[in-house]
Amino acid sequence: MSKVYISGKITGLPQSEYMENFMRAEQKMKKAGYSVINPAKINAMLPIDTTWEQYMKVSITLLNMCDAIYMMDNWKDSRGAMMEYDQARYVGMKIIFESEVAD
Repeated sequence: MSKVYISGKITGLPQSEYMENFMRAEQKMKKAGYSVINPAKINAMLPIDTTWEQYMKVSITLLNMCDAIYMMDNWKDSRGAMMEYDQARYVGMKIIFESEVAD
């Protein structure tokens, strides 16, 4: 089973909003047959004093475990998601855009 990493805007959004966005994306990709890594859920378990740079180190490590990346529509509004997109392109990962996947 292919593993997909979910990428999208977190910083600047209320926690309830980005968690809902990531959960919706996770469900969508599970329905599409993927094993899913949801970084919003994983990052929520890290200590409160974790820095943005430390979150990104974890996120890039998680991304590198995957075969594909799922880019939520708001990804261009996120410096971290843009870094994840660049990494996915660099390693030749399959890139799936939210607008291309039926609900």
